[in-house]
Amino acid sequence: EKKEKYRRMGVREYWLVDLDGEYHNRPLKGFELVDGKYVEMPWEEWPDATVTVWSPVLQLEQHCTEGELRFWDRKTEEYLELPEEQAESRAEQAESRAEQAESRAEQEAQARKQEAQARKQAESRADSEAQARRQADQARKQADQAREEEIRKRKAVEARLAELEAKERGPRNPA
Repeated sequence: EKKEKYRRMGVREYWLVDLDGEYHNRPLKGFELVDGKYVEMPWEEWPDATVTVWSPVLQLEQHCTEGELRFWDRKTEEYLELPEEQAESRAEQAESRAEQAESRAEQEAQARKQEAQARKQAESRADSEAQARRQADQARKQADQAREEEIRKRKAVEARLAELEAKERGPRNPA
C-alpha cells in the first residue's frame, strides 16, 4: 500500500530497512522506479555479512551490517556521518575540550600555587635578611657605644693618672 502510494507520487527510490531481520530476508532492499514500476536494485553481500546497495538518487552506497546502516561516499571514500553520529562526535569533541580546559586550569592553579609559595619564601627570606640587618645594626651600635664608653673611661684614667703624676712631682717651679 505504501509502495503503491509512493509510486503514484513519483518517488524515485523506495527502501526497506529491517536491521533486526524481523520482516524481510535481508536487512536492506532498494527499489528504483523504472517505467512506472518499482524494480529491485542490485545488491551484494560481503563475506562479513554486510549487505550493500548503490543508490543512484543519493549517489551513495548503503551498507547494512551488524544492525547498523551506513552511507559510503565513493568520491571521498569515507562514511558519511549521520546527525546522531555528528552529535556524538561533537559531544566527544566538547568533552575532550572540556577535559583539556580542566587540565589547563589545574596546571594554571598549580603554577599559581607554586608562584605563591615562591613569593612567600622570597618574602620570608627578605624578612630574615631585614631582621639580620637590624640585628647587625644593633650590634654595631652596641659596639660603638662600648668603644665610646671605653674611650671615655680611658680619658678619665689618663686624666687621673696625669693628676696623680702632677701631685707626685710637687708644685712646679717656675724658675
